[in-house]
Amino acid sequence: LCYIHIGKCGGATVNKAIEMSPRIAKTFDHVTVSHVARPVYKPRNRYLFVVRNPIDRAISAFNWRVRLVHQEARSDHRFPGEAGGLAKYG
Repeated sequence: LCYIHIGKCGGATVNKAIEMSPRIAKTFDHVTVSHVARPVYKPRNRYLFVVRNPIDRAISAFNWRVRLVHQEARSDHRFPGEAGGLAKYG
C-alpha cells in the first residue's frame, strides 16, 4: 500500500490509523508513505489518498503557518513577507 499524504488532510491521524489497523497489516506486506516527495508509480501497488475540502485545507494551512511563525517563532522563512502578511491578516 502506498499512502499519499497530502498536506493538511489529516495525515498524522491517518498514519496512526494505518499503523493500528489489523486489516491493513493482514492485507499488505508493507506500507509506504509519500509526503512532499513525488511517489514512484508502480502499476501493481495499491494507493490511498485522503482528500479534504479545499477551503478547509487552506484555512488549516494558514492557521498552521500562523502557529509556526507567530506562536512558536520557528519559521523556516520559506516565504518572503510571510510574517508581515500573517500579522496583518491573522
